[in-house]
Amino acid sequence: MPRALTAKFVESVKPPPGERAAFQDAQVPGLELRVGVTGAKTWSLRYRTAGGARCRLSLGSYPRTTLADARASAILTMSKVIEGENPARAVKEQKVAAHAAERTIADLADMFFVSTEAKLRKDTTNLHEEGVWRNHISPRIGRKALSELKRVEVRTFVREVAAASGPRTANYAQAVLRRIYNFAIREEMIEVNPAQFRQLFKHQSRERVLTSRELACLWSTFELGKSERGLGFSEPTAISLQLCTTTLQRSGEVIGMHSSEIDWKTLSWTIPAGRSKNKRSHHVPLSHLSAQLVRKALVLASAADDDGDVDGPLPKVAARYAGPLFPSVDPSKPTDRHVITRAMQRACTKLNLTDATPHDLRRTGASMLASERCGVRGEVISRILNHTPLGSPVTQVYNRYDYAAEKRAAMEVWATTINEIVAERIVAEDDESDGYQSASSEASAIRSAQSRIAEAR
Repeated sequence: MPRALTAKFVESVKPPPGERAAFQDAQVPGLELRVGVTGAKTWSLRYRTAGGARCRLSLGSYPRTTLADARASAILTMSKVIEGENPARAVKEQKVAAHAAERTIADLADMFFVSTEAKLRKDTTNLHEEGVWRNHISPRIGRKALSELKRVEVRTFVREVAAASGPRTANYAQAVLRRIYNFAIREEMIEVNPAQFRQLFKHQSRERVLTSRELACLWSTFELGKSERGLGFSEPTAISLQLCTTTLQRSGEVIGMHSSEIDWKTLSWTIPAGRSKNKRSHHVPLSHLSAQLVRKALVLASAADDDGDVDGPLPKVAARYAGPLFPSVDPSKPTDRHVITRAMQRACTKLNLTDATPHDLRRTGASMLASERCGVRGEVISRILNHTPLGSPVTQVYNRYDYAAEKRAAMEVWATTINEIVAERIVAEDDESDGYQSASSEASAIRSAQSRIAEAR
């Protein structure tokens, strides 16, 4: 209930132990004295704008601001409200402008990348966005003050990045800048996001599917890379590319494979939720071919001796190994996923294949599994790829079947198909001018790759 506040009351009032208290003034409606747990006293004014929005404005602290001062300030403020102004919003905008004038975009980025929000995201996402910031955003606009950057300048900046590094990178740069500014808005450092506009460059989804002959040539090149130098990638990298092909999992998930994720009793690989794109643990049955490749990677990582018998027991050194199957210079960390991308580019260069990436191996495998040759149902393929299950959310809640048996059968079918594609004769009269030699058999593909390596030397 409002009460007629007095100077003596304001001076002596205390809140209940461990609580806060607020006392409304009956003389000036909306004026109240707020007393904190520690006894600190502040004045505030509650009011409604012309549009009906409820607002509160701080009028200072006691005893610097006396009761008389607070009442005078409240009356003056209410006169502005009656005239249609919003004093609380004006004060907030002034504070925001003052903070923004003191901070640069680089200061904001430093805050964003160490924020709680950033820590909740995947490390790979943060590393990618930090790279975009460091290589494309910071050199161009990092020193500008937050409040100085205008939308027209961001558009110019995005076009500059596109001219230098391509439209896809330009879209990434805009997305990172937009995310950083959204963080600033949430922190009440600024009110307008100059990067909040539709992407200037349309993103085209890739549709590249390798032909059987292209897949055979690539597989043979990966196989050759295990024993021959000159292709530009190591044996572990060649194995990782083959695993991208046989398991149909994402390159980042393959290159990050850890010994603890492999179950040799069931020949399964479990990608933990923290490493999967959709944040869900994913069970990947290993075909006999995939298990051979995983075993070889484990043997190389642990520097063990092995006879290569996937059905036999692991060497003791390999069985005791606990770490990434594709370690980097730091043996406790996996190799960067871009190593796979660069190795794929080198292999394609040797074979004169164009526009092929590691992710195309995944799309190719999924497409071939769905073809008449393999005849695998789409629901099973979706589960293999760890895509969001089809159907309504209610159906997903009740359908907890993991399709483990169907996935394992499909993976064995795919492994058999790969071996058949590599081994069988592939001749097409209308492909003679494709720019690379046909792989009539595995041996032919290897000889073709060897001749191109010799020519490159």
